[in-house]
Amino acid sequence: MEEVMGMTAPGVSDIRDDADGTLSLELATEQRAPSVARHAVAEVLRALDVSEDLKADILLVTSELVTNAVEHGGAPTHLRVERKGRELAVRVTDGGGGTPAVASPDPLTERSRGLWLVDALAQEWRCEELSEGKEIVALFRW
Repeated sequence: MEEVMGMTAPGVSDIRDDADGTLSLELATEQRAPSVARHAVAEVLRALDVSEDLKADILLVTSELVTNAVEHGGAPTHLRVERKGRELAVRVTDGGGGTPAVASPDPLTERSRGLWLVDALAQEWRCEELSEGKEIVALFRW
């Protein structure tokens, strides 16, 4: 994919795909950021020996975290994916403050399911408050 091969795609201001299994993207805070993030992470997942179901979970969680960052967190939005052995961490940093809470989704609306999905699909997740913003970390193991 062009983004991972070092070419800048629309919505991406910086991207690195390191040999150690780390992907780092600085995303433009715009509507297409979740799609750009999903495509970049999909390329990372191609090299991993994980099930298709787990890949789908990781991509959905990536999309939800980036969507939340763009809609609620404020610039800058940064995505980092780190692999250590048989664990993958999806880290999304944004400029917003506060610790988000998981809420049960309203069955009559299509919104407000992001963290509920993250909580259901990731083996573990947490929010780390930073001096300027926060970072949500979702962990997957296989």
